[in-house]
Amino acid sequence: MREVTMYESLDGMAWRTKDAAEERDKEFRVASEIEAFVGDRVPNLSGWVQRDLVRVGEMKRALAAAAMKAQPDFWDRYLDPVAAINPNSLMTRIMSESEGPLSSAWARACRIDEHGREWEQLYWVGHQIEGLKKFPKPFEP
Repeated sequence: MREVTMYESLDGMAWRTKDAAEERDKEFRVASEIEAFVGDRVPNLSGWVQRDLVRVGEMKRALAAAAMKAQPDFWDRYLDPVAAINPNSLMTRIMSESEGPLSSAWARACRIDEHGREWEQLYWVGHQIEGLKKFPKPFEP
């Protein structure tokens, strides 16, 4: 038997090297700061929460800037990097493959519709009328 040393990052993931855990911690801190622009996440099975559109814009600009550093390729396709934050963009597909804190923040930003409603599930962004029938009032924490 041999002893194995692992390092745990702030999000609870285990890493074989200290450098890898520290890199994940940096990404976790950046993503947490970005998500703080709009507040707590929408709890499961609660529908949606109304967000301030100015704060949503700030979040998306900060997220686009962080994503451009993390994934520098492909950005030449977008005149406005914030426009890439939508469920159907190439960058959404690229970001979803990273499975890190920044990817999670990206997915959250995609769940905020043009009216500032942050939906619990991405499905409701594309089916807002149906979503509003099911959840006529916003979730109040």
